[in-house]
Amino acid sequence: MPISGRNSTYHPVQFCRATSNFLRKRGFSKSETTKIIDTVLMEEGRPPESIFDFVQGITRVARDKPHQDVRLDMEGKAKKLLDFAA
Repeated sequence: MPISGRNSTYHPVQFCRATSNFLRKRGFSKSETTKIIDTVLMEEGRPPESIFDFVQGITRVARDKPHQDVRLDMEGKAKKLLDFAA
């Protein structure tokens, strides 16, 4: 079933690729990208649609990281997204 957006209609596979590419271009690994998108889907009940959705997913995934330096790196990337949106 297609998902309608403002500018076009996406099929779920295309939408998933677009959101994955968005995060991958911002320095997230493939596994991190999958975890972030899955987290947003689980907690929000829908795919990430805004920068804020991505930031929420990133910070949620970062909380589960056992090493502080990895958490801070992920949260720093989330901050860059928020700065971009401001």
